Amino acid sequence: MSQSPDSPQPLAPTPDYRITWLSAHRDLVPTLAAWHYDAFRHYVPNWSVAAAAAELATHRLHDLPCTLVALSEEGEALGSVSLLVEDPPGGAEHAPWLANFFVRPDLRGRGIGRALMQRASSEAFDMGHAYLHLWTRDQAPYYERYGWERVGVVRLPVGPAILMRTRTHPNAPEPEADAEDAEP
Repeated sequence: MSQSPDSPQPLAPTPDYRITWLSAHRDLVPTLAAWHYDAFRHYVPNWSVAAAAAELATHRLHDLPCTLVALSEEGEALGSVSLLVEDPPGGAEHAPWLANFFVRPDLRGRGIGRALMQRASSEAFDMGHAYLHLWTRDQAPYYERYGWERVGVVRLPVGPAILMRTRTHPNAPEPEADAEDAEP
């Protein structure tokens, strides 16, 4: 049986999670700190779970630095993403940085990561930022699938990484040309 263009279309399934601010769920700081430490410790010399927790405890609502968390209907943490002023240290000229991007391994491939990135991008735009940046050593193809572009290299204590960026919104303004790129 065919449907006419005026027939109601079936609704897309709604996710069984929501994305909210970590600052409204401080009880999740230890969980996220452990995740972040386990996933990213090899990039940050002399880091610890306690240091990760202390950093997350400073994160704010609608301002940098901040962290978003995907929560199940029962309030269980499923994944997270942060917006930082510097990542790596000394990288404030590219703020905000998308960092601490993590989805529980048993839940990957369900759209949670994409939803976290989209929400982070939207929040960065609402804060007045036209672009988000990130660095990665080995996941550039993943980010490129979601519209990120390679724009350079950053030096980390553990070696070079790919610098990537994406626009926070289709209407976000284009960046001004760097002085060295300007015509004489």
